[in-house]
Amino acid sequence: MKKSEIKNIGRILALLGALVCLIFGILAIIGSSIHIAQFYVISGLTGIIYGIILIILALIVLASYGIIDLSLKFKVSWVMILIIGIVAYLFGGDLGAILLILSAIVYLIAEL
Repeated sequence: MKKSEIKNIGRILALLGALVCLIFGILAIIGSSIHIAQFYVISGLTGIIYGIILIILALIVLASYGIIDLSLKFKVSWVMILIIGIVAYLFGGDLGAILLILSAIVYLIAEL
């Protein structure tokens, strides 16, 4: 395989991971709103904060690939994707975070 093909695989994994993290973030906010309505305020606020963090991380990845137009100027590198993937995993990104980490590994392989 050529380096460009390997990087395309990494890009697809990163974009899928960002989309999944975005969906998980939205679902965390929606689910936490139900907890707040049932007077579980602490768990509800925690879920909302986690959801917001996941949405922000997903938007950073999408902006770095030029999918959405934000004034963020990040150079896409395997280190950045790896850090975002690990942070997303810590905040409940699960599958999306794993896809981001796999994308970072694929980018690292492409650079070798």
